[in-house]
Amino acid sequence: MSSILSSWLHITDSCNLSCPYCYVVKRGSQMSEDTGLAAVDAVVHSAQQHGYKGIKLKYAGGEPTLKFPLIQQLHEYARRLTDKARLELQEVVLSNGVMLTSAMLAYLAQEDMRLMISLDGLDVAQGKLRCLADGRSSLPFVVQGVELALAAGLKPYLSTTVTRVNINSLPEVVAFALDHELPLSLNLYRENPCSAENTGLVAGPEELIAGLLRALKVIEERLPPYRLIDGLLDLVPFSGPQEHPCAAGRDYLVIDTQGQIARCQMVMDEVVSDIHADDPLQDVRDFMDGFQNVSVDEIVECRDCPWKYYCAGGCPLLAGRRAGQVGGD
Repeated sequence: MSSILSSWLHITDSCNLSCPYCYVVKRGSQMSEDTGLAAVDAVVHSAQQHGYKGIKLKYAGGEPTLKFPLIQQLHEYARRLTDKARLELQEVVLSNGVMLTSAMLAYLAQEDMRLMISLDGLDVAQGKLRCLADGRSSLPFVVQGVELALAAGLKPYLSTTVTRVNINSLPEVVAFALDHELPLSLNLYRENPCSAENTGLVAGPEELIAGLLRALKVIEERLPPYRLIDGLLDLVPFSGPQEHPCAAGRDYLVIDTQGQIARCQMVMDEVVSDIHADDPLQDVRDFMDGFQNVSVDEIVECRDCPWKYYCAGGCPLLAGRRAGQVGGD
């Protein structure tokens, strides 16, 4: 078991971008202040009930900076609660980078909050995958957001969703990260009900391998003066061996705008508990339908693989779908 209980707080499902691979259903829902405070209460209480040393709050959306005052309220409340409970507090804002301002970034830096910015290409790929509602590319705004973050003393974590559209753009993204000495994660696109009609997003195994090798070649030729490997490849933390690929279903709460709780952000409509339950984390652990995040030691296909304690069997949601345990492609 991890010593940190992680929780996604989806404070809005609205967004200023229109990304073809997004898994969030846009209903125009916003998290209220009361729901947000109760969500923080639930996470802290769950951490105490189950003996965690700290919590990690991921402020997500939609686009969470659309509700930045709520992020501030929830952060300040979480700080008070965790200080009183003597729990470590980690926080990260998961943003598309378009609406970041100097004031927002100064606040994040002052409060020791982390920032993740999505970037899928330094070329037309960004415009195809991460475009504004009017069809314009978000690229200039995202680059400006990164520059503003650096000026504020933040080192944003870059997140790239790897699809067939941007598979050839990865070397430039890696070079951008190296130029700015930023951490980077190359995350494989996961098919979901919202993106089912966008069949052109799926890259075949040979395409993926070739594209990732080209991206990694850039790192090989420009070895960075900082540690980049942790989290570089999707669900493969090289910081140490692991039996599970992620914390879903175990050390993880995903809370939507209404306070409903799911096991994974990719299946938020699969509600298993809510923030007012006596023990929402136990509800998550006890839920047996759909995918199961089992130890890699229990996966027959992985038994003899020398990399099994790094890959840990891959995304349990996708593995469950391949095995027919989970609906929706």
